[in-house]
This record gives sequence, C-alpha cells and structure tokens, in this order.
Amino acid sequence: MDYSKLYQFLKKQTGKFFNDQSPNYWIEKDLGIYGDEAVDFLVQFSSDFDVNISDFNFAEHFNSESDKISLFVSYFF
Repeated sequence: MDYSKLYQFLKKQTGKFFNDQSPNYWIEKDLGIYGDEAVDFLVQFSSDFDVNISDFNFAEHFNSESDKISLFVSYFF
C-alpha cells in the first residue's frame, strides 16, 4: 500500500519526516499536538482523506492545551 500522501500530510502538519520505517506516533505525546491544534489536525486529516469525524469526541481523546504543562511535568516523574 502506498502511504506517500499520508506521509506528506504528516510532514506538512508536524515538520517531521515519515516513511514506512517510522514508528507509531501518539499525536499528543510524540508530535506535540494538543487541544485546538489536535482538533485542527484531525479536521484537516478528515478533509484530506475523506474521513467522517462527525461523531468523534475530541475531549475524550485529547487534553486541553492548558494540560500541556502538566503533561510535560509528568514525563519527568
């Protein structure tokens, strides 16, 4: 399967290079996308890849941007 369009999308959104050998990434933890940025990321993804996210509960899966600091601190402990 050709994932080049996905890899291009991820590079454009994150500035990181992706290919078939790239490990699995967590949107928040690894890519640093939180809160409103995560919403924008998934809305753009759904538009580019024709994925219906109308029933997706963002609050259930993503921390708010204000939680970034507490998540950062928690990585040390």
